[in-house]
Order: sequence, then structure tokens, then C-alpha cells
Amino acid sequence: MESSSNPSSLKHYLMEEFDPRIFSDTYCSHTSHKELLEETTLLPLRQLHKLLSPGRITGETLICIPVASIIFPLIPFLEFFNDITVLECNDVCIKELEKWRNSHDEAYDWSHASKISAELKGKGDEWKIREEQLKISIKRILKCDFTKENPTDPVTLHKVDCLYVNCSLETICKDQDEYFSCLKKISEWLKPGGHLILMAVLNGSFYMVGEHRFHLLTLDEEFIRKALRDIGYVTETIEVVERKLKYEAASYDHLAFITAVKQ
Repeated sequence: MESSSNPSSLKHYLMEEFDPRIFSDTYCSHTSHKELLEETTLLPLRQLHKLLSPGRITGETLICIPVASIIFPLIPFLEFFNDITVLECNDVCIKELEKWRNSHDEAYDWSHASKISAELKGKGDEWKIREEQLKISIKRILKCDFTKENPTDPVTLHKVDCLYVNCSLETICKDQDEYFSCLKKISEWLKPGGHLILMAVLNGSFYMVGEHRFHLLTLDEEFIRKALRDIGYVTETIEVVERKLKYEAASYDHLAFITAVKQ
């Protein structure tokens, strides 16, 4: 794994100018490096379809905390949840998410990812229908500020059946204590017996957005397992996938896909 020689020089997702379009173009676009697209788009979609297909993770309500304005991982959830809340900490990313949900002329084009997701379900010709269904299922997009006692103040969220956290806390949190605190606050929104689906970057240190190098919190599997246990989860499944890509846009060793039940 490549490492940053000067961590203090890294930019931070919440404090620096962040361009979600450049981020999406780099990591998840149809023009992205082929191997990078495999790890950042195809792999997560395949894992989500595998986790959700048995039908044991279901309900009515879902809260998603994505990374930047990456919205396509929510498509696999459509068959199981019809009331989705998206929480985002960055104002620029919120604007991008709203443009997509409202089908604005300047909205980012996620059709390539929608097609991949539909093909995984054997419904490749229905990708546009599924994309429109997701826009309807996303009932609210809210600003989230973890420095507040109620991160979505002035809105108070009801407890939901499922939480999906997609590599977002690694970009937000400066250290492991802050990560634990944020994960604990998030868990207050989950009903007892509800599922947490957590996608995490392991042993990361930075990611690039254009010419800028951004902070990525270093985590390992042991820390995440203990954090979930201490908060009151029972881990059901965990799959750790080794990074095969040598592309230098981001530094990490593995991706972890975790499901856990709140006790």
C-alpha cells in the first residue's frame, strides 16, 4: 500500500473544496480506469446483490450514508425498501444528489451503473425504470452534521429497518475515536433487530480528487469488529476482498463488506 509521507498536508472532505463530479469521474464513471471501475462499481454492486438476494434483510425504511454523491449502490435495495433517506455531510454533494433525484438537465449520468445493476438481476432492459423507481423511493435528502447531538437537526428521524453506510465515515472522521462516535450516533436510528450493511476501506490513507490528495482514515478488520460489538451489534457476515488494483488514485489494502444485527 502506498502511504502519504505528510498526513498533515491532506485535504479533508468536510473542510476543503471537494468536487463530487471529479470524484465520480475518477472512481465510478464509464470512462474510469477499467480495473478501478471493477473495484469501485462492479464489486460493490455484486456484493450488495449477493447480500440482499436471500431476502433476509428487508423492511420498509432505509437510511443510506453514501460517499460523496455516489447514489447507484441504492438500486439493489429497491425490491426491499420503499422509503429511503439519504444523509450527506457536504453541501456540494447534497446539491448533486438533488439534481439527480429531480432529473435536472445538469444531473450526473449514472446510467452505466444502473444498467450494470439491472443486468445483475437479469433485467437489463429495465434499467431506466429501476432508476426512476429509486428517485421515487428516495423520500428525503438531508444534511448530516455529526458534531451535533442530533446530526440531522432540526429534523428528527424515526428509527428504520436498515442502515447502509458506504465508505463514508473513513472520509469524514479524523481518528478512530471519532469513527466510533459517528457509528454509535448512526446506530441510534436503527430499530432493534434491524440490519446494518457496512462497506469499509481497510488500511487506507488517502484518495485523489483531481490533483488533490484527501484524508482517508486508517481502519482494520479487528477495530471494526470490536466497534460493532461494543455498540451492540452481532456481526452476521463479513467478507474482506483484497485490493488487486495498482492504480494510484487511492491507497488502501482491502474492502470489507459487513452485515450486522442490532441487539
